[in-house]
Amino acid sequence: MRQEAMGTPDMIGIDWGTSSFRAFLMCSNGQEFDQFSSADGLLAVRDRAFGAVLQKTCGAWLAHWPDLKVIMCGMVGSQSGWRDAGYLDGNARVQDLAAALVPVQTDTHGVDIRLVPGIKGQDFAGRPDVMRGEETILMGALSQGMPATSVVCQPGTHTKWVTVQEGNISRFATFMTGELFAMLCNHSILTPLIIEASTNCDDAFREGLAMASSTSDVAHQLFSLRAGVLTGADKAETLADRLSGLLIGSELNAVAAQGLLDQPVTLISDGALASRYELALINAGVSFSKRSAEACCKQGLAEVFARA
Repeated sequence: MRQEAMGTPDMIGIDWGTSSFRAFLMCSNGQEFDQFSSADGLLAVRDRAFGAVLQKTCGAWLAHWPDLKVIMCGMVGSQSGWRDAGYLDGNARVQDLAAALVPVQTDTHGVDIRLVPGIKGQDFAGRPDVMRGEETILMGALSQGMPATSVVCQPGTHTKWVTVQEGNISRFATFMTGELFAMLCNHSILTPLIIEASTNCDDAFREGLAMASSTSDVAHQLFSLRAGVLTGADKAETLADRLSGLLIGSELNAVAAQGLLDQPVTLISDGALASRYELALINAGVSFSKRSAEACCKQGLAEVFARA
């Protein structure tokens, strides 16, 4: 545990997604004592053993502070998660999420576990869309001072583009860009050609962005990536970067068609993926500011917990 943290924690905030698990030992005022992260996302949980994963990851905290409350956001509250926490209608605020927390009724040694519901709404064409976890991150960003009316990009396995109006989640659209990238890298005709480079190649990524801008025929461009390597026109070491640029560029083209890139964007992300989206936005000439997804998630979990 971090020695500089003072006081006593009263909660464990957990962001439990499709491919990752992040837990924060903290106070409802946002003060963090310790954290843990792993690849124990929903896809890695076998036989619905969510309680066992919680004990494995947070058991020492719960043993030391038995009165800790646990609040979770993300796919853990989906139909394929620990329990279906349902969806609130759009235009939800942090107090709405707090009022709709769903308890987990299971053998967890008396631990109070509650799930943050997701949000259902419409995309920019009026079609249904949903989010889980991103709503909590957005509430944290608003608490940290993000403008109450904003266009937000939340990169991930399923990237979200969101319009926030006067502090309310308005319309949003989900792009399976991250999942498509993983599938094409690992389970496609491109897979045998992909060689992981030790560092990202920004030039190849920009070439992918340019390919996306040149045509809307992504299906053809995907095969042209293969042809480029087979004919020696492109290096296999940069194929993954070019693929990433093509997919993210196609996503930005769709967002631009809705007029969302005509105004400043708030990018909420961390790490290598954030760097990719930064480069794509710069390449498109889009003004943006950046916030840490981890920091916003912790703040959002604390805000919901404090109002519960």
